[in-house]
Amino acid sequence: QHPLSTFELVVTTNAPILESLLLQTPTEAILSLYHTSRYLRSFLRSYPTAWKYLSFRLLYPSGTPPPLRVVFTGSSETVIPRQSRPYALDQLLMNVVIPFSPCLRSLELDNTAVSGQILMSTVLHSRRETLEHLSVRGCKNVSLKYHIIPYLTMFGLQYDVNMEQNIGSSPDTKHLALKSLY
Repeated sequence: QHPLSTFELVVTTNAPILESLLLQTPTEAILSLYHTSRYLRSFLRSYPTAWKYLSFRLLYPSGTPPPLRVVFTGSSETVIPRQSRPYALDQLLMNVVIPFSPCLRSLELDNTAVSGQILMSTVLHSRRETLEHLSVRGCKNVSLKYHIIPYLTMFGLQYDVNMEQNIGSSPDTKHLALKSLY
């Protein structure tokens, strides 16, 4: 056990400061904060709203080079920013986002290489009562025809069956919180 830093004390003992920080920082900064120390990693795992609004949006479609190239002065070599490995985002969603975000409300995955099957069967299925906004614009591996519509159709059929059996008000009936899908 090492003594906590001033930052760790301020963030973890003042909920309004932490909530404000989480709402104003991008997802990349939250992940960096998660990896800062063992104490913060443990704290953020147990803090449900730390993973409420997540955006993994890429500015350009995955698999295409970025519009700008970086050239260091004194060097003739062009440095191309590293592309993410296929399915890396799927692993992040399954191993970090789903286990630690019981109240995920917004997920933006624009132009990423996320798998439609993983997205529907893992993320949307387990967070159907909390996820209100999902954006998958430009995701080549997510199909409206093969992933999204079949999931929504099956959910609708299941909900209709529950309503016919008069268990619509039962606590076991799962409601779909999704309000916007892009």
